[in-house]
Amino acid sequence: MLLKTQLRWAGHISRMEDHCLPKIVFYGELATGCHKRSASKRRYKDSLKQYLSLGHIDYHQWSTLASNWEIWRHIIHNAAVSFENTCRISLEKKRQCRKSCALPIPPKETFCYAFAIGLVYPALVFLAISMLAVSVGKALLESSFMKPSHDIA
Repeated sequence: MLLKTQLRWAGHISRMEDHCLPKIVFYGELATGCHKRSASKRRYKDSLKQYLSLGHIDYHQWSTLASNWEIWRHIIHNAAVSFENTCRISLEKKRQCRKSCALPIPPKETFCYAFAIGLVYPALVFLAISMLAVSVGKALLESSFMKPSHDIA
């Protein structure tokens, strides 16, 4: 829709008389002044060639095509429909590629858990807990309060 309105406005400007201010500004160049050394700002006129190519309209003949407003409206309508179809097809191709390249979802047992030490798999958590329980059990058995008393009289 934006492409269609931009091309419609460009056709309207090209049909204007030469003394009209929008046409003077659109086709005009600055006599003096300078711009930044880096890339200059994009203007509507600079983008027109890109918009025409997106709509499959010949850049060299666009002003002659725009001289008749009925033909120009028909051309830009077809250009907008063509552009939307092209975008829709490319988005569908991207989606199909993304869906076909996606990794399969792993089984529930292989999900990672986030702890303070980083990502840990459940099997490692179980192993760490069981090793901790064994080491605590050994420490309790070796401690003095858990040893059986031999002072039974």
